[in-house]
Amino acid sequence: MEHSQLLAFSSKHRIFILGISFSKFLPICFASFLFSSISFCSVFHKSSLADRLVKKQIIKNIADTPERNWLNDDKVHLITIGTGSPRAEETRMQSSTAIIADGNFLVFDAGAGTSIAAERQHLPLDKMNAIFITHFHSDHIADIPMMVNSSWRVGRKHHLPVIGPEGTVKIVDGFNQFMSFDAMYRSKNGDGLSGMPYAKAIGKEILTPKEKVKVLLFEGLNGLKVYGFTVSHSPVEPAFGYLIVHKGKSIVISGDTRKSENLEHFAENADILVHEALNKEILKKFLEITKEHPDDISIQTAAVTAVRVMDYHSSPLDAAEIAQNAKVKTLIYSHITPTLGPFLARTFITKPMFLDGVSDVYGGEVIIAEDGFHYELATD
Repeated sequence: MEHSQLLAFSSKHRIFILGISFSKFLPICFASFLFSSISFCSVFHKSSLADRLVKKQIIKNIADTPERNWLNDDKVHLITIGTGSPRAEETRMQSSTAIIADGNFLVFDAGAGTSIAAERQHLPLDKMNAIFITHFHSDHIADIPMMVNSSWRVGRKHHLPVIGPEGTVKIVDGFNQFMSFDAMYRSKNGDGLSGMPYAKAIGKEILTPKEKVKVLLFEGLNGLKVYGFTVSHSPVEPAFGYLIVHKGKSIVISGDTRKSENLEHFAENADILVHEALNKEILKKFLEITKEHPDDISIQTAAVTAVRVMDYHSSPLDAAEIAQNAKVKTLIYSHITPTLGPFLARTFITKPMFLDGVSDVYGGEVIIAEDGFHYELATD
């Protein structure tokens, strides 16, 4: 055998032998590594480094956040705390919008999950001035007692009014009763250091104004004002929209409504219109599918609901037409119905479907809000 052949033979079998050895000892090596890792983890939490890391995270959790600075930066801040519908979604809580400006922190509606969302978004809950209700559907009011309770537990030291249509006092009394034991227990345990009286909300009702009439409901700090007006959401009556005015800036929140001339009237020249939107074309596709399952009670029940909601909600195009006619600068879609789906679907299919035709009728800025979306306006 020539020398070159010998080298090749030797190399080939060495690799083969090493391969056998490696495959045999791989499980042993892995087990040894795993055991070492577990052993390290079992003692690492007792180390000084772990102690420093935990304390650093605690300080981060309790430290003032940039969001608290929004109270005093001479801007008007809009935050969509929750942007979803009554249907459960992974990425959207139910409806809630916040305005923060010049020491004021106002919340408009508080559907399920929005109190937790507000905490996750680091909003200054202890500074909450008032909560406004557009109407009494559960996806707009379910978390009001938790908003009241959470703001009290983290240090709110003033009474919190909850303002809404006729019936608000009765609802707020029920919420206070619902949370009474929790407030008592937490007070005894030292929570809510501001005292038990602030654990309860104070209900205030709006007398339903006529068309083209707005009612001054709230005068906040530094000249901020909130007006209420009616929108069209029958058979839910009354239902309200809100106009927030501060230092030359105006924001209109639609609540739930079909296309409303009264809303358009009060949205005139607004800087921002936050408008609900129900994509009726997507719902129509859902209704086509339901015809294939005539014996499925749950699907047929959903179909009946879909038909009904299309009658008293606005489409994205409806909202765009209102924004254009009213000369609104920015249109923000919220209360998104139905769900837009996962990332790829909503990016390439459902969002384009949602916005189809909008740019043909409205020339301003258009935003489909997500939970925690933040928009700011510099004041005059």
